Amino acid sequence: MGGIQFIVWKDEYEVGHAVLDAHHQHLIEIINSLYETATAGASETQLDETMREIDAYARRHFHTEEEILAAVGYPHLSRQEKAHEDYVRKVDELKRSFFLPSGGLSQEILQFLKNWWLTHIVTMDKEYSGYINLPLPG
Repeated sequence: MGGIQFIVWKDEYEVGHAVLDAHHQHLIEIINSLYETATAGASETQLDETMREIDAYARRHFHTEEEILAAVGYPHLSRQEKAHEDYVRKVDELKRSFFLPSGGLSQEILQFLKNWWLTHIVTMDKEYSGYINLPLPG
């Protein structure tokens, strides 16, 4: 992807699990793609396709992350699940109004995605780093 990145991935975002780190990096790439597509004046169809890709991939990531956290007995799994549910609900709400009357993409959705993912990764997801790198119980 060329152009200016909306979100620059930093090593400090890593949680220490190869699959989850790859998921997080890919989500950032898709959000950057949405930003690039939006700033290039893409059609609503193209923007909608990218938004659907973010939505589908986020849901897949949440499922995988929750399975991993359940397997290691992470004590704050319910907090993660609630945060994930809140994210899905907010994105569903924003999707209903993310196009401007002029045909462009609302900056609100881009800012929400950027802020939510970066905050979630560096706060909630970083908290489980010590748990996911321990041997599985039993």
